[in-house]
This record gives sequence, C-alpha cells and structure tokens, in this order.
Amino acid sequence: MAVGGDHYGGSDGTRSASLPEGKMNNGDVPLQQDKKMLKKGRRQPAFSPFDATTLTLRVDTSVNERLERLAKSTGRSRAVLAAEAINEYLDLNESQVSGIKRAIASLDRGEAIPHDEVRDWVASWGSAGEKPAPERTSKNGSKSSPKGS
Repeated sequence: MAVGGDHYGGSDGTRSASLPEGKMNNGDVPLQQDKKMLKKGRRQPAFSPFDATTLTLRVDTSVNERLERLAKSTGRSRAVLAAEAINEYLDLNESQVSGIKRAIASLDRGEAIPHDEVRDWVASWGSAGEKPAPERTSKNGSKSSPKGS
C-alpha cells in the first residue's frame, strides 16, 4: 500500500490533471478547501499535499481489509487513515521515549526518590494519614519536590 504523494495527484504534491478543481480525491477534503484551511491558519490536516511523500509498506491481509472497511465507512482514503495512524503512533512513542530519556538523565545526575518512600506515599493515598509527595534526593544530599507537585 502506498501512503503519500499520490493521494492528491503526483508524488510532488501537485494535483492530477484529470482531477477537476475542488473535486474530492479518494473521499477526502477537496483540494481547494485544504488550501483555504491552511491560509486561515487552521490546523493542517494530518495528510497534506504540500509536504507529503510516498511510503510503501507491507501489512497483513487482515490489516489491509480492516483499513479498507474503515476507509469505505468513513469516506476517507486508506492513505489518509494510515498517515493519521502513523502520526498518532509517532506522537505517543516519541513522547514516551523522551520521558524515559529525561528520567535516565535525572538518575544519572543522582536525582532520585527512594522506592520505599514512593511505596509508602502511594500506600497512604486516600487514608486519614495521607503523606505528602516525597522529595528527590540529589547526590549532594539536597532535596527538591518532583515536577508537578
């Protein structure tokens, strides 16, 4: 399945000569409406003809069938649905990896909250004697509250 430039015509993002002005391509937003949205500063669609590239990938037959059913039921192209799914996957996983790297860097700097303090704090939640959030301890022995506390 190809995901990318051929959605609006050529792989360079140009409209196909056989596609009349404003005509919907593969059941998606008309090209002119897309351009107007961008000019007005509205959120750019997940799949834009202005910065698209083609990506070819192999998926299980069942995945392709599910994608085809969803495309038909929503009136959107498989390419747009696949591009949105990839974008959401990247957003989620990039955020998780970034958080893990920040946590590792914090530990490398010697900033940590001992496990037993966190365990005791969590165990106290909802009780009359609920404890305040524990503080990080750095290598030099100073304490600081974790972000968001």
